Amino acid sequence: MSNRHFFRLSKSFIWFLIFFSSYCIPRPLLFAEPIKLSPVVITAPKIKDIPQKLRVITQEEIETRQESNVIELLRSEAGIHVVRTGSLQQNSSVFIQGADPEHTLILVDGIDASDPSGPSGSFPFEFLTVDNIERIEIIKGPQSTLYGSKAIGGVINIITKKGKGASKNTIKLAAGTQDTYRFLHGLHGSTEKFSYSYTFSHQQAAGWGNARVRGNDDRGKYKNPESDGYESQTLTGNFSYAPSEELEAELLIRVIDNIFDADNHPGREGDDLNREERYKAMMFQLNLKGYFLERSLNHKLSLGGNRHNRRNNNPPDPDHPEESEFSEFEGSINKLEWQTEWKGKHHQVIMGYEHVTEQADNQETINGQPGFLNLSEEAARIGRYVDNRLLYENDTIKTKVSFGGRLETHDRFGKETTRSAALSLQHKPTFSTIRFSQGTGFRVPTLFGLFSMVGDPDLQPEKSVGKQFNFEQYFDHENLSVLINATWFHNKVNEMISFVPQKMKLENLDESLMEGHELSLEIMLGDHWTFRYSNTIQRAVEIQDGSKDLPMLNRPDHKFAVDVDYRTRSWNFHTDYQFVGERHDQDQYSLPSQRVVLPPYKIANVTSKYQYNQQTRYTFSMKNVFNEDYEDLLGFGTPPRQIHLGIELHL
Repeated sequence: MSNRHFFRLSKSFIWFLIFFSSYCIPRPLLFAEPIKLSPVVITAPKIKDIPQKLRVITQEEIETRQESNVIELLRSEAGIHVVRTGSLQQNSSVFIQGADPEHTLILVDGIDASDPSGPSGSFPFEFLTVDNIERIEIIKGPQSTLYGSKAIGGVINIITKKGKGASKNTIKLAAGTQDTYRFLHGLHGSTEKFSYSYTFSHQQAAGWGNARVRGNDDRGKYKNPESDGYESQTLTGNFSYAPSEELEAELLIRVIDNIFDADNHPGREGDDLNREERYKAMMFQLNLKGYFLERSLNHKLSLGGNRHNRRNNNPPDPDHPEESEFSEFEGSINKLEWQTEWKGKHHQVIMGYEHVTEQADNQETINGQPGFLNLSEEAARIGRYVDNRLLYENDTIKTKVSFGGRLETHDRFGKETTRSAALSLQHKPTFSTIRFSQGTGFRVPTLFGLFSMVGDPDLQPEKSVGKQFNFEQYFDHENLSVLINATWFHNKVNEMISFVPQKMKLENLDESLMEGHELSLEIMLGDHWTFRYSNTIQRAVEIQDGSKDLPMLNRPDHKFAVDVDYRTRSWNFHTDYQFVGERHDQDQYSLPSQRVVLPPYKIANVTSKYQYNQQTRYTFSMKNVFNEDYEDLLGFGTPPRQIHLGIELHL
């Protein structure tokens, strides 16, 4: 990995701080009481008080799992499957309840993070670190009424921390196997009218090979010929100014800069020793908020968007003397949104108007000739939406109802409408809740899908109808608390856009169907033990011209995860085990191209934290404890056992 960044941590410095800081820090000041989780407060009007099931990954869970990237936090979530094309910083995808990755809208503080220049138009999840994240909100099923064209499968909203109280500095250092080094500095605080929260982080690692070649031993192990490393910097900021109780201005920003090694393609002869890519991105939003009539009438004007830039540099080398590739992809989104919220005692109405423009400018040269990814196009759309929410509550029943609609006008596809309805009933004496939701969704083809050499300008928008039914039961007896969640989901997509290998083209398919059920169980025993279990069984198939159902690629039929968490006044120990069942994949490099079935795999992870005193915390993590050799995707490398040690200072 080349050394071209202004900041690099030295190995000896990190290890010195981790192992010898205890000699210059006072003896432990143990907590008087065990740590208890704080309640999660949802503030975004689009999500607050919705009848649908909302999963929130809390800050405590994020810190306990000790992952560096958001995508790894999602691996053990019920109904979510994650794949990555090799080492860290390589292309990653998230499948919610069997839906395509581009059917999930990724928001960072409400900012659409999608990259219009990419083939799928989705957000490159692999570059999103956990820096400065307070919580992650996940809503499954069609959400197009409030969120527009990209939310057929669901919405993942990442919320950054807001500064509170006296100014505090945070420093985190970690080092581990694969020559991994991490550094983070943060500053958080607030005054009477101003709040601020900032972090800067640097990460680097040697990684492992992207391309995999099966060995000749009896176990059929895979060989990773060359490690593909990376360097990454991330800057985040959350700043707000409230001159009065009625007015607030908020600025949100995240800047990403990555350099990483890449390979030409998966499998045999795909390794490339001198291919390097650089990805830069910025997400930003300015919110102007007004709170009137004792906060029963609220307005928000938002102006924001994102910028993505990805460069690929692959000159000839001794192994590929006649091959070269140079490309630069630039994508951007600009968005203006006005949102009004009215709240009464039993009624809430959210209305909004948004204007969005997307642009992609891709330049590619392969062996001196124009590539098939070249395009320079833009698109615009206008959305108008309204969502009504009713709340009725007595001593026995708490009822929530929502219904709404959206009219979206696209400059190429005209007008599209979506609608949604949801109901939740909570029986308060028994802590039992049932939820039902149904919604329609649509997604217009990406600029790449319409105008690249593998695209088709005649592609039609995808349209979906989805349903969710959820049952939740909570038990609480003395030192024992139990939470059970069961969900059934059914989502049908018409005119599904898919790549057809035999034609090397994107086409609209007749229909695709994703259905299944999820079961999750959480047991809290006293103040020390927490047990979690989740299980997902799903069926995701393509239906073409009435032929036999064809399993969709990269979706496991079965998946489950088990988590155990134990905490004392100063120690925290966490372990999780994940099982992923068989998945179908496509061997693009066989002649002719054919489908294969990837075998199941299982992963175990262990993490631990020790609170030395109120200012200092030590961390330990071991990922892939049993060094499982497996494939997320055919021909791509996956992480071996990884061990990391770290220290956190809160000053």
